[in-house]
Amino acid sequence: MRPNASRLVFVFQNILSLALLHFVFGATANADASLPGEECQMAVLSTWSDSEKWAWGRICEDRIADFNKRYDVDLEAVEPDGWSSDRQISSRFLETILLHEPYKSAIRRRGVRIVGAWFDKRISLSDAAIDHTIWLEGSRFEQGLLLPRVRTKKLISLNQSTVIGTLDLRSSEIGGGLFLSNAHFNQVNLSNAKIGARTSMSSSTFSDDVNMTSIEVSGDLFMRGGSRFDDVILQFAKIGGMQSFSQSTISGELNMSGADVQGNLFLNGQFDGDVLLGRMNVGGAVSLSRAQFAGILDLSGSTIGGSVFMTESYMHDKLVATFLTVEGNFDMSNGQFQAVDLSSTQIAGQLRLGSTLNDPPNWRENSSLILRAVTAGELQDSFIEGHDSWPRLIELEGFDYKRLGGVAGGTLNHDLVARDALWFINWLARDKSYSPGPYTQLASVLRASGQKSKADDVLFAGKERERLLTDGPQWLGLTLLSYTTGYGYHYFYSLGWIALLVFVGVAFLERYGETDRHNIRFVYSLDMLLPIIKLRDLHYSIDLQSPARYYFYFHKVMGYILASFLIAGLSGLTK
Repeated sequence: MRPNASRLVFVFQNILSLALLHFVFGATANADASLPGEECQMAVLSTWSDSEKWAWGRICEDRIADFNKRYDVDLEAVEPDGWSSDRQISSRFLETILLHEPYKSAIRRRGVRIVGAWFDKRISLSDAAIDHTIWLEGSRFEQGLLLPRVRTKKLISLNQSTVIGTLDLRSSEIGGGLFLSNAHFNQVNLSNAKIGARTSMSSSTFSDDVNMTSIEVSGDLFMRGGSRFDDVILQFAKIGGMQSFSQSTISGELNMSGADVQGNLFLNGQFDGDVLLGRMNVGGAVSLSRAQFAGILDLSGSTIGGSVFMTESYMHDKLVATFLTVEGNFDMSNGQFQAVDLSSTQIAGQLRLGSTLNDPPNWRENSSLILRAVTAGELQDSFIEGHDSWPRLIELEGFDYKRLGGVAGGTLNHDLVARDALWFINWLARDKSYSPGPYTQLASVLRASGQKSKADDVLFAGKERERLLTDGPQWLGLTLLSYTTGYGYHYFYSLGWIALLVFVGVAFLERYGETDRHNIRFVYSLDMLLPIIKLRDLHYSIDLQSPARYYFYFHKVMGYILASFLIAGLSGLTK
């Protein structure tokens, strides 16, 4: 007989059986439904196998159809041995009791609960509207489980089961939650599904892709507890609670681009491929603490309502977090990093590269940290002798921070403000592409902290870097400013020049006998150096006859030059 003819015979037999049941037991499906504690009064179909008849009896009595207890054997779902026809359940059986009267209405409030069953053929309930809880736990599905576009207000649980082939829940609507824990799956498709409560995929193994594109979960989404995944796709997912990958392993790529997580996001696992978290919205914190990332971690363009914790995390490749918005802190304490790009990121709290626990990040050789156009409320790091918080290469152009963090009055280890100017100058020198911005930014923060002297030293160091990078007339001008007024930050340089020129002038006067001839010494030399100001009119009527006259021509010119530089420095033109 051809396969389609066999199916027609089966349908015809079911129709006859259902008609007979309605005739014998009455048209109302609930007329002979068993009460709690009673034996099932609903007749079985002759086409059902012995295992299906037994399972229906248990379900009808609102009990669990547990084949393991029936045969007193505790089968492991991952082991194919032991699965035989005495545990066999068909797709037709499930469709009959879930979707057709009188069986549909005879199912009691706890729903369909089957444990340890063997589904050797493909199970398909596509587009079904199901009124009851479905437990198919500790069972084995040899050719997949197809439930696309299923609608139910109850829960579906496949805990401890094995699904070989595809678990298809595309566009399904499951009001009571979805449970896939302690189980084994190949490919899973949950794209566009809507789950009205918690979804748990914890402590399970997924040997192929898990597609959860545009899934909506009203509660928490748990994928933690040692679960193992290949590729996981959560693009544009909406999670109403928290989401956790804690202690799980993803051997492929994790893609959560554009996802929306209302609670906290925990990524404290092992990720062997790239982790793409760009353009996400997370209402709470993002924890990557103690996580291991073998590929690229991308957080670009995301908005985080809490803090980002990367404490003790390991980054083998690059961390890209450009245009990120963080309402809390961004904490990299005691992590291991190679290359970190935070360009244009906004951090309302601390950018934390260590804390008072002496836990600076560990930077590998030739590592880098890009802070271009980053804004932060506070900058905090930690310092251990021979090991500070910063990599060899940093980029600081446009890095804007309001405060230097640490314990007020603290030590070099914890309080940035307490460090000397040389530490800050060496820190800024790690940015190999010079611009004045990082120097003026740091100086403004130091001044606001009451450290004016350190601020001036930092600004002077910045001008010195500029001078060393120029040549020609610009270099000459900056050199004169450097040695005469310290670019307006160290005016005592001018006092030194004044003292030197005054003494040189006195030396010329004494060398050529002008001191005895005109009774002039220090005051005369000083008066000739000062432009505009006259200390004594008599000094200007003295006519030197010796070669000292020619030195004092130079002497007066140097006075005007020094005065010009001083005026320029005081007005800020040299800064």
